[in-house]
Amino acid sequence: MRVRAAALAAVAHRVMRCHVNLELAHRYRHIGKHYRVRISLVVPGAELVVWRNPQPRPALDLHASVDAAFDDMGRMLHDYMERRREDERAACY
Repeated sequence: MRVRAAALAAVAHRVMRCHVNLELAHRYRHIGKHYRVRISLVVPGAELVVWRNPQPRPALDLHASVDAAFDDMGRMLHDYMERRREDERAACY
């Protein structure tokens, strides 16, 4: 997880805080384990939060759930940084 968090810091150089919460939501004998993953990332001016909730189908393992949540956070952070750049460009004119 630290490697994935460091990769997010490479996208936005001013990441102030990154919290990852893991929770075993349900433990079904026949279906498998369902994990909830919550990533909270604080950058100047915003807090970005990603939730990955268990699906009704057989769940991914813990590592796959964390990877999927970090992928979602990476897309969200990239979109946020693009919006900030556009706002800064608009403010210059």
